[in-house]
Amino acid sequence: MLTGEMKEAIRLLKEIQYMGGYAVHEQSLTENLRIRVRDLLDRLCSEGLLGIVDKPDGDPLNFRYTLNCPLSDISLYSLLHATGGMMRIASDEKAIYDNYGIAGRKLGVANYMVCHLLSQISVAEIILPEDRTKDADEE
Repeated sequence: MLTGEMKEAIRLLKEIQYMGGYAVHEQSLTENLRIRVRDLLDRLCSEGLLGIVDKPDGDPLNFRYTLNCPLSDISLYSLLHATGGMMRIASDEKAIYDNYGIAGRKLGVANYMVCHLLSQISVAEIILPEDRTKDADEE
């Protein structure tokens, strides 16, 4: 149900919380992952979830961060905004309960509700603009 990016954001927030404000150990990341993590850190800061405490150089991977609120107050909804507003609908509800610990129950209910509501919307009811240039992702 959670995208890879949302899972990475959760890992980063927990690392920052528990590792004295540092997000990652740069030497352990591949270059592609370093690029993704830099972008994600920037978006978490832009959304107001993180603040920068110290900038020893220009690389966000080396910055020291602080959570702008307690970790327990950061919701999946706020992470959804920070990571682009996408979640996956899970076809295996049991996997949701098994993979996400105590939050699995709530995620399972949310997944069920989304699936149920989407099944009630007919594509015939959806009115799209005739101008296809307006088909950009909605915010």
